[in-house]
Parts: sequence; structure tokens; C-alpha cells
Amino acid sequence: MCGWVTVFYIITWVAWTVGREIAAIGQRPALMAVTATLAALLLDLQIDPLATAVGFWTWHPLLPRTLMDCRS
Repeated sequence: MCGWVTVFYIITWVAWTVGREIAAIGQRPALMAVTATLAALLLDLQIDPLATAVGFWTWHPLLPRTLMDCRS
């Protein structure tokens, strides 16, 4: 659980910083949500291959191998 709290904190900070720097984003809650979503996805795309490679988690054997699966 602690890991998700850390990710949530980082993504919130990124969205607020972007919203402060770019007024058009900061004044629209929907654009702040899109900013947070994109930041979270980009962070996840960086973390998934590394966490899978070092064995922090494994994918279910019935799932097809994907780009994120470093064992292929």
C-alpha cells in the first residue's frame, strides 16, 4: 500500500506543478485530471518493465506475453 501512496503523491505534485506553470491547464479541473492521468501512465510504463525484471511481481500465466513482459 505504501507504494501506491507514494505514486499518488508524486502524480498529484506533478499535476499541481504543471497547473501552476501553465495557467490554461491549472484553471480547468478536467485538464488537471488529464495531466495527472498521463503522468501516472508514463510513470507506470517506466516502472512495470523494471519491476517485472527484478521479480517484484509476475504476470498470470494465462495472460498473453506483452511488451511489458521482460522474460520474452
